[in-house]
Amino acid sequence: MRITTGLALLTMLITARVRGQERNAPALLVLHKGDKTMAIVDPTNGKVLGIVATTARDPHELAVSADGTLAVASNYSGDPQTGNSLSVIDIAGRTEVARVDLNPLSRPHGLWFADGKFYFTVEGNNAIGRYDPAKNKVDWVLGTGEQRTHMILVSKDAKTIYTSNVSSDTISIIEPARRGGFGGPPPGGFGGPPPGPGGRGGPPQGRGPGGAGWKQTLVKVGRGPEGFDVSPDGKQLWTGHMADGKISVVDLGSKNVVKTIDAGARALNRLKFTPDGSLALVSDIFGGEVIIIDVASQGVKARVKVGRGASGILIPPDGSRAFVASTGESVIVVIDLKSLKEIARFSTGPGPDGMAWLPGK
Repeated sequence: MRITTGLALLTMLITARVRGQERNAPALLVLHKGDKTMAIVDPTNGKVLGIVATTARDPHELAVSADGTLAVASNYSGDPQTGNSLSVIDIAGRTEVARVDLNPLSRPHGLWFADGKFYFTVEGNNAIGRYDPAKNKVDWVLGTGEQRTHMILVSKDAKTIYTSNVSSDTISIIEPARRGGFGGPPPGGFGGPPPGPGGRGGPPQGRGPGGAGWKQTLVKVGRGPEGFDVSPDGKQLWTGHMADGKISVVDLGSKNVVKTIDAGARALNRLKFTPDGSLALVSDIFGGEVIIIDVASQGVKARVKVGRGASGILIPPDGSRAFVASTGESVIVVIDLKSLKEIARFSTGPGPDGMAWLPGK
């Protein structure tokens, strides 16, 4: 794999903290599949404050560093020239400062920032990896042995990694076999090698990050799990199914499915809990709506029509609103989480999908 960079990245890393201090108000970041850009948006009125070109085909998901200086986009296209890469974006400078070429790894998708690093999935290799922006290198790759490892979430203490494996109908729970977490690169720079493109590969081998042994628990869920989230209290994981429109509720203590919720949906592709854990929002990509579930009763509280291609869901830390990307309509729909109704919609660019929250200073 090759990492493209230059003086711009080095300068950005030195001055990012200073530039970040110039930003006061929070912002919504929206990735557009239609024109390969990321928009910086005023979340109060939908005004686009800036546009950043990502230079690579088919950007899908987006994550932001804790200090708000960097965003990373996953470029999902299998094109060996401009796809199979990560775009590293200097938010204050509104510039793509590096493109991390992941070849021979292919089809990066899910992204999560934790403990100073960006974790990502690579569907084409049934694997996960980690990018260190301080060193500008991918310092860890690990195969899951499952088909189409799609979305990823890392616990707050960076000791547990969760992934959804769409074609295997499983959720992976990856933990260190001994204390110490996923602190650094393993000997040789990699964990178990990912299987070849298109192959299942079998169970991952080798040692986990930091040289620690690790274990993977596979939880069998419904058909086609894609989007998922862990409840704020860390006790449950909920995942929506693309193939049957239902939701699996996983108890993280026993690591078993304890409930399947019929949401009356066609194809659920993203799921997010509100910060207080009282609601779960799921997007029905074919049904064109967001379904709002009461977590305590596990019943449907509301349905909000957003239009074709209901996709990404972002809920700011204050839990007052939800932003939903309607890819087919090229709009962002804003849902008030008290009234559970649409209160606004605005356009930021063609084919919005992945979103991230840029905290204020």
